[in-house]
Amino acid sequence: MTGELAEPAPGHPFFVRRGCCLYYLLPDGGKCGDCALIPDRARREQWARIVGERGDTL
Repeated sequence: MTGELAEPAPGHPFFVRRGCCLYYLLPDGGKCGDCALIPDRARREQWARIVGERGDTL
């Protein structure tokens, strides 16, 4: 899988895929946390939640 690292907050890199693994097509599947199909806004909200759980902010 190809992708790139995004660092929305210093010291908090996240991998962003360029393509989809198609896992969501399997029964009981879903989108991975780094899925290319996740809208940018939802991805930023996900990152903010994760970073906040670690005690930092974006």
